[in-house]
Amino acid sequence: DLIRFLGYFSGKKRSLDDYFGLKTSRKEIFDQIYLLESRILSEPPIFKKEGPFYEISLLSRELGKYFDEHTLGYQAVPWHLLDTPEKKETYFSWYFFRNGAVSDEFCKGKLAPRIIFSIKKNHEFGEELAVLLFKLGLLPGINRDKVEIGDYADLKTILDHGWCIDSEKRLRLEKILKEMPPKEDKFTPQDVLSLIQKAKGGKITWN
Repeated sequence: DLIRFLGYFSGKKRSLDDYFGLKTSRKEIFDQIYLLESRILSEPPIFKKEGPFYEISLLSRELGKYFDEHTLGYQAVPWHLLDTPEKKETYFSWYFFRNGAVSDEFCKGKLAPRIIFSIKKNHEFGEELAVLLFKLGLLPGINRDKVEIGDYADLKTILDHGWCIDSEKRLRLEKILKEMPPKEDKFTPQDVLSLIQKAKGGKITWN
């Protein structure tokens, strides 16, 4: 549960250091986070419903200290806690639950779907996120503003492994994959590392 908690709140600074609240119109998200925080705490968090919105209010100095210690103040993935592939997958799936947009934009007249994670306000964490995706067998792209995943096989891997736990994102991703031409051949992270090692050894050169 603590790995899920860290994943969900990672990457974005809170308005208050010890605040782990939530405001959403989607009951699915409210239910998941309310149950998660209820399991972590000795008492359930305070919540209310106003109109279409569900709101959780949670101030916890203990959780704030734990979070900051394990994420170095929002700048790092808690690698020491993610010591198995399953824990890395859990952390990413809950990070993706809150963050990231599934885009079906066109580029140069062609469908160019991708998952985009904005890192404008936290580039340090973006670099850590890219490494995590690499360790999960994906090949992300990264620049100053975003980390993105656009390869057909990578998007299908995320869907097939159940790493997309948000129902709206999952439906959008399923729709996009049906419209994309499948591509079976792709470079794996191991392929990329092999190429880098060969380049450093002078066995190949980059043109």
